[in-house]
Formats: sequence, structure tokens, C-alpha cells
Amino acid sequence: MRLIVILLMCLSIQFCSEKQILPEKILDYHLTQKVTGIEAQKIVNKIHLNPVTDIENEIGYYQNGDDKAIIYITYYSSDHDAQADLIKMVDKISPQNSIFLNGGQVEINKITAYRYFGMGQTHFIFRVDNILVWLSVDTMIAKEFLESYLQKIN
Repeated sequence: MRLIVILLMCLSIQFCSEKQILPEKILDYHLTQKVTGIEAQKIVNKIHLNPVTDIENEIGYYQNGDDKAIIYITYYSSDHDAQADLIKMVDKISPQNSIFLNGGQVEINKITAYRYFGMGQTHFIFRVDNILVWLSVDTMIAKEFLESYLQKIN
């Protein structure tokens, strides 16, 4: 019996300490839909018009009134693999072959993010350990949203 209690306590501590990469709320934006597994993989591949991922993905859709934000997550087996794909993405996003404009780096909460503008939003691409994140949000709240998001997941 004591072994079962100890095991349950260990499991609860583990789950409580895991990062909640798609929190229920960021600022006044609420998570309205979460897509995982094969469905998320299909959405990510469709956005790119060809297969770009065959690993675990999650997508979080957030809303605050009429304002929306989306967070795309891809999980890698290592920090190194996530960094390598981050650099590949940044290299592919250029004015010559992209709808995104004015790329540049920003440092927020000790995270280096690549910021782009396009489709009426600001887009941030960054890595947290072995997790690659693409965050799209209204430009007027972009920096504050990113800061709040990073505080929640770190």
C-alpha cells in the first residue's frame, strides 16, 4: 500500500512539474481549441503545401473577442534537432521566397526569437529546449503576448 502511495505521489509531482506548453490562458486570450496527433500533423503539412513534419505536433487556437492567436508546437527528440530545424525555417523565410516581411531577432526572457510580419499578424519562431514554437498573434499585442507566454512555459 505504501508503495502505491509513493508511486502516485511521484507521478503527480512529475505531471505538475511538466511544462504546460499550451496554457489555458495567455493575457486575456483563452485556449479555444487544441489539435494534436495526426490531425495536427496534417494541418502543419497543409500550411506548407507539402510534408514537412512526421513528428509530434500540437496546435493551440486562442481567442480574445475577435482577436485570435495560434501557437504551433513541434516536439523533437533533442535540443540539437529542434535548433537545426529552427535554422532551416529561418533560412527559408526570406523576402525572395516568402510572404513574411522584415525578419529579425528579438531577445525576450532569455529566449532568442525570430520575428516576422505577414498576413496581418506578427509571427515569432523560437525554440525552448527540444520544442520548436511558431506563434502568430495580432501585431498590436505581439510583444506582450510573447512575454506572457514565455513566463507561463518557463
